[in-house]
Amino acid sequence: MATRDRDNRSFRELISSEDNRRKLRKQLGLENDRPLPPKLAALAVELQEELERREQEWAEETAAALVPSNVPHLFSPSVSVRTEPPDQTRSVDTAEAAVEELLNCTKRGPKWNLALRVCIAVIADKMEAEEARKAFLAAAQEEGVLRHFG
Repeated sequence: MATRDRDNRSFRELISSEDNRRKLRKQLGLENDRPLPPKLAALAVELQEELERREQEWAEETAAALVPSNVPHLFSPSVSVRTEPPDQTRSVDTAEAAVEELLNCTKRGPKWNLALRVCIAVIADKMEAEEARKAFLAAAQEEGVLRHFG
């Protein structure tokens, strides 16, 4: 996105001076083109402003979507898993903690892959935390680290 902004800025600088516009028209073979009628020129300016406004909105929406919230994504009940050192148990109750545990897995099968993707989606506020719990539970079972109590 930074490249696009830089390119837009460079283009605007290029066309901002009348001298540059004349040179550009000459290079493009447009030096004999007549200027736009005033109403059409005003419409072109209006459309350009609307395009810039929409690009700014899109950039802001994209940036907001890429920044996850700082609030932990809790799920309940927690999932108890065996961790290192051996015979230690960790109670995982957030999507963030589930990602940490998933990254320690050695059997990275389809359930692991799904769990990692779901947890990341939850952290990005695209899915509910309960979905992360279900996927993590299945991945922990596939890895053989799920603790059963009772």
